[in-house]
Amino acid sequence: MTESFFITGTGTGVGKTIVTAGIAGHFLSQGRNVSVMKPVQTGEGKSVTDLETIRTIVPGINTLPKLLATPYSFSLPASPLLAARSENREINPETIMKAFKELSLRKEVDVLLVEGAGGLLVPLTEDFLMADLISEMNIPAILVSTAGLGTVNHTLLSIEAMKKRNLEIAGIVINKMPLNPGIVEKDNIKTIERICGVPVIAVVSEFDSLKKYKNLNDCPKNEFADFANQLFSAFKIGIKV
Repeated sequence: MTESFFITGTGTGVGKTIVTAGIAGHFLSQGRNVSVMKPVQTGEGKSVTDLETIRTIVPGINTLPKLLATPYSFSLPASPLLAARSENREINPETIMKAFKELSLRKEVDVLLVEGAGGLLVPLTEDFLMADLISEMNIPAILVSTAGLGTVNHTLLSIEAMKKRNLEIAGIVINKMPLNPGIVEKDNIKTIERICGVPVIAVVSEFDSLKKYKNLNDCPKNEFADFANQLFSAFKIGIKV
């Protein structure tokens, strides 16, 4: 039976794609067959897609048919609803669910990671949010947050929204932790766990490679190898899903 997780975030730019790659690498290291689905990709053509980035970091994941891996793709880097409207198109959640169910039944798909777009309450249609998609899929969600100022508020609001919708929460991943964290970053982890009662399952440090290059495909092989090893180590040590 396929084991699935939905990777969502406290907002755009928190690092869902990097974290998804780290989780994929974690399961691959256990000898599992891993596939990744991105139901809605926005901003396609502006840079490499999220799935392309993940495949660059984790070349061992299964390659899926495009229409199943990414049922919807739009050029405008905006919310799925606005991106679809900009092309006079509409997102049908049933199309996404059909692709998800088909992937879940494939024998070669042992672990299926589903990466969302934006945050939990990003709209796909006028009356269907990303959180509704997680609910429909009925799989555990992993929330990606960041380490700096404001993260306690953003994380607790997201967890509250998930609990109100009775979503199963596998845990929180804190991304972009400074290499030399200060008192604020260290306390944020303890505060988040104490107040919301959800475990932080991994902490991912900031990587110089991500700051120097527009995308990882431009990163020299030696630097890229260091980045990938550090990323996978964070999950091998701390993840408990």
